[in-house]
Amino acid sequence: MAKEPRSYFSIKERNEPSLDTWLPSTNFLQVGFRPGYSLQARELIEIQSILQHQISTFAQEIGYVHGSLAKICESDPKLSSPVTDAGGTQYTAIVSMNPGYFFMKDSDRLGHFVRYNHSYSDGTSIQHSLSWSVAPESPDNQTEVVFIGLEYEEQTVTPEDDPGLYDNAAGFPNENAPGAVRYHVDVKPELVVKNVIVNVGAGDGNYNQVINNAVINDHDGNFSASNFVPLFYWSYPEQGVIRILHTNKAEYEVVYEEDGETVEQLNGADVYAKVYNPSNISLRNSDGDPYEYCT
Repeated sequence: MAKEPRSYFSIKERNEPSLDTWLPSTNFLQVGFRPGYSLQARELIEIQSILQHQISTFAQEIGYVHGSLAKICESDPKLSSPVTDAGGTQYTAIVSMNPGYFFMKDSDRLGHFVRYNHSYSDGTSIQHSLSWSVAPESPDNQTEVVFIGLEYEEQTVTPEDDPGLYDNAAGFPNENAPGAVRYHVDVKPELVVKNVIVNVGAGDGNYNQVINNAVINDHDGNFSASNFVPLFYWSYPEQGVIRILHTNKAEYEVVYEEDGETVEQLNGADVYAKVYNPSNISLRNSDGDPYEYCT
């Protein structure tokens, strides 16, 4: 694979060689090809960047963020009882993952819907056995959060890497000629766990919101900058449940004043706020072990 995986494809905010020089700040939204002029590779790649940026912006506006489950909601994380020995407390879980889509941000912060393709040979979902441990105590106003997710690599695939990309124009002179390269996201089959210290205390009223925002803002480079897509999370203050990380649809509710009855107003209009625990994610109990699932 190419050593510079985004050398053909990227929204460049830094000085690197690239065939794609389009930036969101230019507000160039269409490319008009002029008759009689040669078509440039840069122009074709720019079209793709414009379209993908539009899709990415819209998706994030309606609630998709790095790690949002799209069509993979059949996964059902289940906790086992913790085991404590001389080495500390070990937590274990089994997560069944079906093929489906999730939303991720690439190395240039552009959003994509990516498919998790892996399953057993008979088509049944893969069951992942996971284990982790955490420090018994966290510093004040901090919580050690265990994120469960997928790792991936960004690649530029050429016909020399994949012979299936040679021109398939059978019966024509250019059959099997090398041509365009492809941007590819290689999603690893195994779920992994990552322990991250998040600046939130167990008693904070916006506890789950802060954890979600840590992923959105790529806290300390632990998520999109590390090619890691978190799908679920667990923390000691809520040790009885594994939570799905993000909503995959926008839901809003009206905001009330401190009395709980008067609707908050702004310039004469009702104020609404996004729901961080939406109705399409519910808590289910299985043999006494609660977990969240998509409805």
